[in-house]
This record gives sequence, structure tokens and C-alpha cells, in this order.
Amino acid sequence: MANINVTEHTPEILVQKLDEIDGLLRSSKDDTQRRFAEFKASSADKKAVDDLADSVARRFADAVQRTQDLSLALNDVKRQLDSPLYGTDAQVSDAERKAAVDHERTLFTARNEDPGAIFDEKRVDLARYRHLKSATRKLIVAANELDFQHRNSMLSQEEKKALAMAMIDGSYFLPEVQQIIRDCFLEPAGLFDLYDSFAVSKMSFMYPFIRDHAMLGGYVCSDDCGTVQAANVNLQFRQEQVYDWRGTFCVTTRVLSDSAIDILALMAREMALAKRMTSNQAWINGDGVKQPKGWLAANLFPVVKTATDGAFTAADLRSFLYRVPPEYGNIQVVMHPNTLAAVMSMTSSLGEFMFGEGELFPDLNTLSNRIRLSRYMPEVDWTVTQGGSSTTAQISAPAGSLVAAAANWKRAYMVPTLLPMMMRQGYQVLGPWCAQYHFWSQDGGAPVCSEAGAVLQVA
Repeated sequence: MANINVTEHTPEILVQKLDEIDGLLRSSKDDTQRRFAEFKASSADKKAVDDLADSVARRFADAVQRTQDLSLALNDVKRQLDSPLYGTDAQVSDAERKAAVDHERTLFTARNEDPGAIFDEKRVDLARYRHLKSATRKLIVAANELDFQHRNSMLSQEEKKALAMAMIDGSYFLPEVQQIIRDCFLEPAGLFDLYDSFAVSKMSFMYPFIRDHAMLGGYVCSDDCGTVQAANVNLQFRQEQVYDWRGTFCVTTRVLSDSAIDILALMAREMALAKRMTSNQAWINGDGVKQPKGWLAANLFPVVKTATDGAFTAADLRSFLYRVPPEYGNIQVVMHPNTLAAVMSMTSSLGEFMFGEGELFPDLNTLSNRIRLSRYMPEVDWTVTQGGSSTTAQISAPAGSLVAAAANWKRAYMVPTLLPMMMRQGYQVLGPWCAQYHFWSQDGGAPVCSEAGAVLQVA
């Protein structure tokens, strides 16, 4: 069977190859039908059938395989024909010129800090752009760093010069990714590092828990023969479990083969971001059904109400910060950033800010040391009333609104992990031209000690 190259991209060659493949496909089908007819005709002679059975079966299978190969090649050519093509040399030249102009404009914009600078399209060097494309195509296929250095050393002087002139801040920006879409997504700060995290060996596990230390012992009369009788069993075992976290990333095989960036690294990075986002939300507000039970949803901590209905003042916040017993150790306050912004904007009757850096805590701890800001915390609409001659500065909010939470989080909440994030390529689901990559981890989250924290709510 003739070798047919379908990688050309001019319309005339593609149409010619299409005709060749179509003719060979018909010929292969006719040959298959003829051989099958011969097989049926010889079936009257059993001995002949037995002698030819293996040979005919092999030839028939080979013909079917060639037919399938030709069908795949034909489909590939059809897909190329469906793509936009340039029919004339002038159109090809115009398209290349436009790509070169876009590339140079991107470099010009990145390098010039003057917003009034004007880009001159007439000064674009088309030959340099061609050398840059040639160089990047050679370097993209490098298998590793050593191979990259080797291929880089084999570039021509024109290609090396084009690469050097395409650098921004010491990094190569390949033509294929010059116009890459950038996002301004803000990843909220998580609380994972505050919790007690550890590894487990099973989906479900038991851990010991002392219910009440005050019932373990105490003072009794010296004349008594016994000791303090505990009302309940002191040592109890609690049962917890981890949950499955799963994600799927789907990408076409053409993107995988043509991309100028590390798609697998991109997938792993973005899936890890999705894991952090959904996990941090579950560890706060999870309902415990197929996901961890969040400390806020579980009403883990005792509630401290503000002194004024529908509002809280500076005195409410300052007193709350010391309601969690300091004996529990490192007490960390968690607030939504907008809540702290409202607090820090409160002013006295003299117009002075009530809280400044180091003034929110009497022990002069800075805000960054004592308060963790996280947008995973519930956000409510605040209305700040500044202090006047006869009023006290306060922040109005709906009743039940969460102002802040404070706790020794490592004692209060635990995050067990059975399986860290892993990735594997999955089976095709959406068709033969797509690849799916599956991500899987197993972890959980559970409230442990309610006495180690408290929450401040608007009365």
C-alpha cells in the first residue's frame, strides 16, 4: 500500500491526496468483497475450505485493517479541508505578515512603559519572524533540559538572534503563546495550615477522646475509701471518615499535540487550585453529606452575642478577642476581609480612627499575626455609623451575621488525609479525539473541640 503524506496544507495537494485515498479505499473494499466471494464459492469442497480457511481469513483481516487505516487517513484530510486555508500565495503572505505584526506589537507593548508610544507596523521584519518560528518549532519538541540545550546550540545565527530579540524580562515568549489569555482570578486565602492535619490509613478510623477532664479526679474527704465517681466513661472513641474528591479535565488530542505549553502541568496546577477552593469551602460550610462537616455548619463553637441588637461596636470586638481561653495556646482570629475593612474604618467622635496597626490588641500584636483574612468566610453587607458628639461608632448588620471566629484551630478542627491528589489518564468518554485526565484525593474534616474557640454574632 502506498504511503500517503497528509501533512501538506495547500488546497491543491489536499484535494489530490483526497482523490488518491478515496480510490484506494474503493479498491480495498472491492478486493475484500472479491476474496470473500471466492471463499464462498469454494465452500462446496470441504477439503479446499479447510486448506484455505486460515489463509483467506488472514488476507481478509489484512484487507479490513487497510480499509480502516484508509478511512482514518481520509477523515484526517477532511478535517484539514474543513480548517481555514489560504488559496493563493498572496493570501499566505498576508496572513504571515499579519501574524508578524501582532507578534511585534505584543513585544512593543510589553517593553514600553510609555502609554503614548506609537507602534510602527512598517518597521516589522518579516524575515526575523520566520526565523523565530523556525527556532521555536525546533525547541518545542525538546524532551528535557539537556535536549533543549543541544537543540538550542544547533540553531542558526539568524534563529538565535530572533529568539534573543523576542525575550521579555529574560524569558522566551513563543509566538504560539504570545496572545495567551490571562485571567485576574483571585484565590482566597485558605485556612488549611491552621487545622490539625495528619495522614490516616483507612477510609474510616477511630480516635480516643477524653470527654471531661474534670471528672477524672478531684478532692474528696480523707475518711472516704473511694475516689471521685465519673458520671460517664471518661475515655471515649469517636469515629470519623475521609471522603472522595474527584475532578476531570478534558482536552482534545490535537491540543495536546500542538500546544506550545506544558498542558499536563497546567492541568495539575489548575486542578490543585480547584481542590483548594472546594475543600476550604467544605471545611467551613460543609454539610457532612459526601463531604467534610464544616466547623461553622456544625455550630462547633459557643456563640458570643453583641451587646446591641443588629449592630456591633468596637467594645464588642475587643472583648470577644479574649473570650477564648488563652490557656488553649495560639488563638487565631478569622474574619472576612470586608469585615475587617469596616472595623478599621470606624472613627471616634473626634474623627480619629478607633483602631490602627497594633491598637486592636492590648498586647500590641500586629493584625497580620493575630487575624487571618479569608474570603471563604461568609460575607454580609455592613453599614458603618461613625461616632458623633452623642453617638458611638457601630457597624449595623442583620441579626445572626458572623463577625469573626477565634480558636486554637489545631485543637478545634482536624483534617485527615488518606490519599493526596493523584492524576491518571482515563478512558475515552466523549469520543476518540478527546483525552480525559482524572484527579482523585481522599481527605476529610471534622470538628473536635468546641471549647477551643468561639464565634461572634450580631444579636
